[in-house]
Amino acid sequence: MEDTAAYHRMRELLEDQGPNKIYQAWKRLDVLGQRPTEERFRIYGLDHLIGPETAVLDLGCNVGFMSLKCAERARVVHGVDRYAHWIEIARLAAVAVGAENAFFWNCQAEGFGEPAQYELILSLSFHHWSEDGFRHRAKTLYERFIAPGGHLLFESHKLSAREPFEEYSKILQDDHGFELVESGTINCATTYPRPNPLRKWHLLKSE
Repeated sequence: MEDTAAYHRMRELLEDQGPNKIYQAWKRLDVLGQRPTEERFRIYGLDHLIGPETAVLDLGCNVGFMSLKCAERARVVHGVDRYAHWIEIARLAAVAVGAENAFFWNCQAEGFGEPAQYELILSLSFHHWSEDGFRHRAKTLYERFIAPGGHLLFESHKLSAREPFEEYSKILQDDHGFELVESGTINCATTYPRPNPLRKWHLLKSE
């Protein structure tokens, strides 16, 4: 551990949320939770998408463990979440593991103002809105921030939810210049009190 003080403070803040509130799990930090970072990283095939020149944007990054896993390989990672307590934990986790290329913002995704484009955007269980709301976000987030030829990892909420995941993916393909290159489902083992729902993911590539 690079910084034990940051690590212990991070653990305190996680434990303050209660054992049923820890969404992301990460063995590197000895944190148990609902969604194990290493397994998700492997299933999505992110090791094949991230290299030393890759810039990554993680929308709705929660406590930032997936962002920090990506930062082990990427040039830079930016994580955005509207909940201040999650961002505080993410920043402490970054210090704890010595991730100097990972940066976290507490804001609504639409308010994120970093003037950059990204070779990889993570949008993981992040988009259960009306179709009109999704069309707006598709332009202001995905189309705005994706680099030419970049990838968008687009994941559903639980498949039984009211979110029309396939329709949203089709909007991205038909209206925003994305091509579907891979798809799959994910249902990781968990230490969380509730079982993980089955989710679907699409890997999309921009023009």
